[in-house]
Amino acid sequence: MSNFFEQELWHLFGDGKVIGSPTCLVQACFGTLGKDLRVRVEFTYVSNYKIYSALKLTVLNRTNGPVDIQLLHLIDLLGIKPISNRSKQTDGVAPHIWDDSGRIHWFIYHPTEDDYETIRQAVKQYLDVFRDRQQKSTQDSPKRVYVRPPRRRAARKGKGAR
Repeated sequence: MSNFFEQELWHLFGDGKVIGSPTCLVQACFGTLGKDLRVRVEFTYVSNYKIYSALKLTVLNRTNGPVDIQLLHLIDLLGIKPISNRSKQTDGVAPHIWDDSGRIHWFIYHPTEDDYETIRQAVKQYLDVFRDRQQKSTQDSPKRVYVRPPRRRAARKGKGAR
């Protein structure tokens, strides 16, 4: 049985488009970036122990350990979200996951599919920095053609040569 974090990470990265060969376990999602680079993505808290308001991305070298660590704050990606008037949060809420005495869920605002896509694209943009670059040749681009002038025939020596 998967927990809340695992379900959210599968929802974000389970299709393998952002993280190669994803494996989501407990609170983290692991995958490949190419050659010896791996990635670990997890929801993390920043200032309050029970409020998970960021994604922590760790790029790892398979043999040498961490290469880079980045926090992507959900409020920076998604902004303040408007909510219904039934809450005391009249100005809106910063999206985050809340651990309410072991009951883990999105606090008031639940991300839309557009919000999930925004998160995916931000993670992809960061991870693309570490992926192997491959030269792509496009068939639409003009091809270089070298034109050589026609060869001149050498004048014959001897009979009939002037």
